[in-house]
Amino acid sequence: MNYEVLGIDLGTSKMALATARYVKPHEPRVVTTPGGMKSVPPSVGFRGKSRFVGEAASMQSRSNATNTVEDVAYHLGSSEAQAPQDTTSVNQFRRWTLHREGTVPAAKVEYNGATQSFDLRAITAMLFTQARAFQHEARTREGGEATKKGEPCCVALAVPDSYTPEQVVAVCDAARLAELEVVAVATTSECLVSSFASGRSSNDAEGKEGKASAASTEEVVVFVDIGHTCTSVSVATFPSSSSSFNIASTASSSSLGGRNVDTVLYNHVTATLKEKGHVVEPRTKPGASVLRECAKAKKILSSNRETQVFMEQYVDKPRLCCTGWILGSW
Repeated sequence: MNYEVLGIDLGTSKMALATARYVKPHEPRVVTTPGGMKSVPPSVGFRGKSRFVGEAASMQSRSNATNTVEDVAYHLGSSEAQAPQDTTSVNQFRRWTLHREGTVPAAKVEYNGATQSFDLRAITAMLFTQARAFQHEARTREGGEATKKGEPCCVALAVPDSYTPEQVVAVCDAARLAELEVVAVATTSECLVSSFASGRSSNDAEGKEGKASAASTEEVVVFVDIGHTCTSVSVATFPSSSSSFNIASTASSSSLGGRNVDTVLYNHVTATLKEKGHVVEPRTKPGASVLRECAKAKKILSSNRETQVFMEQYVDKPRLCCTGWILGSW
């Protein structure tokens, strides 16, 4: 069989791509954008008669936030029953309008001189279409053959562990809208465990020579995946006499993720500003600016005990100090 499979890891803050071709070489290759990036923001923006996808949408989002659909993977396929209970940090800072056409989540934006509604499956299909274009460009850069007309474009999807069956169906529908043939769907934990098992089998095969046979034992490994909006923990078992594995249990929580840490810092900064007479609302331009600065501070605090948050719009005291104890107390 001689075809190429496009792998898409659809995350909340980033969408990563890779390809595996079923001829030599067998190893998957990371698909990069024309700018050399290994991932793209899963964002779609609308301005006037123009539409922006990926990095272009992210670049214009600051001045066009209400018409830039972000965090698509989080809202895609969510049920109406989940909406009243959605008080997460993602929904707290969302500036574009999310509504429902029947039971289907959709985005309401200003496009082509009118207010239009886009099903989030259609928004996701726009992202997948761009991913397919990146795959074609990467193949052309490497001197490969162009995709022939009528040749199926196969895709393997990695989705968050928190996805419900309805959300898995929605992301598959989006792939079909982008004219992609879905050959596999796996959660991020399943991909992580499978990758570990593949590397473990290679190391075991190299180390078997010259070693005495040991009693059959079972190795237990815990995998922790901390994402932008969700943290997943999986327990997997690996029999020593086999290359197979078994995922014994998986649990995920949307109460712990990178955005939740941003929110803790944001609450600290805005509370300090409120004491000084400045009120900052989350779904505003100043609120988005403070959130971006808090995200930068989070990265610095991962390796330092203290950092500063710079806010140019508050000229009387543009810097606030953030220390590690803020996160510790959370």
